[in-house]
Amino acid sequence: MIIAIIHKELLAVLRDGRLLVLAFSVFAVLTGFFLASVAEHQQVQREKQAVGATAKEQWDTQGVKNPHAAAHFGIYVFKPDAPLAAVDPGLRLYTGQALWLEPHKRNGARFSPAADQGLASRFGQASAGFVLYALLPLLVIALAFNAVTQEREQGTLRMLHSLGVSATKLLLGKFTGLLLAFVVVLMPAMAVAILILYQNFDLAADDSFRLFALSGTFFIYYAVFAALAMSTSIHFSSSRLALFILLAFWSGSVLLAPRLGATAAEMAVPTPGAAAFWAAIKQDIQQGLDNDGDHDEREASFKAQVLKQYGVARVEDVPVGYAALQRSFNDGYSERVHAVHFDRLRDAFERQGR
Repeated sequence: MIIAIIHKELLAVLRDGRLLVLAFSVFAVLTGFFLASVAEHQQVQREKQAVGATAKEQWDTQGVKNPHAAAHFGIYVFKPDAPLAAVDPGLRLYTGQALWLEPHKRNGARFSPAADQGLASRFGQASAGFVLYALLPLLVIALAFNAVTQEREQGTLRMLHSLGVSATKLLLGKFTGLLLAFVVVLMPAMAVAILILYQNFDLAADDSFRLFALSGTFFIYYAVFAALAMSTSIHFSSSRLALFILLAFWSGSVLLAPRLGATAAEMAVPTPGAAAFWAAIKQDIQQGLDNDGDHDEREASFKAQVLKQYGVARVEDVPVGYAALQRSFNDGYSERVHAVHFDRLRDAFERQGR
């Protein structure tokens, strides 16, 4: 019985003129966005490689100098993006593109592209990922919003029940047929996208596994939307009303909720601004953590410890370089302070995420 219902629903959707229009629209939009995402990804990688090579050349040609002074010259390093960033850039636009390495200090990533963009642009980036998570649910809604209301409006729902078709089998058959029709619509665009991905990037086994896992996750995501659309179609008598409710839910859940959720999380678990963050680190290095004493007290205590260790009365009599020992001690304390503040910041981000 369920197989017959699936076959009937699949044929009905395939014969519907909407499907052909939606199939061509999905193919054109997803392929176009994916080609644009691949081009942008490759351009970003080329820019990172070029700037990274220039920074490395500047480091190598800084001239002969004391190693400590050479370290203070500093260098920028760049993290290469994974090939699947061409599908969805993820947080790359928000987490910064470069890391400045310098002695005595731990830095955060710099040059976030999102910092130069307006708030409205964050509601949807021009990427294949935006099409997959934001636009394709509209396709699911377009296919499923009248799955039951149409039967009710045409009077065929009573006929199906009179033939002994249970509600569970009917809904399961409609749900499965809908997902199969959606896969038929999506497969051409996905096949082209995967082909482009393999042609432009050297995918490792881990990348292929991630691509498979990402595809499965998106399928579950669409199945959830399909279930919600069918549930709405069950509970409302009018197809028009069901469509209106589903569109309102889509705009709220896909466009508004992520932004409002991030804002609410930031209000519930505030994080310090950059200026306050670095000022707190500088203050703790100078004044000390807990009962460690301030900078001068710590250096005096370290000096007494070194003199006692080597059995001498003056710094000049220490058989090793005291300045190097002092620098190592101060750097160790600075690293401890940095670790405390960065761990707090990371914990705050994790609490925001939860």
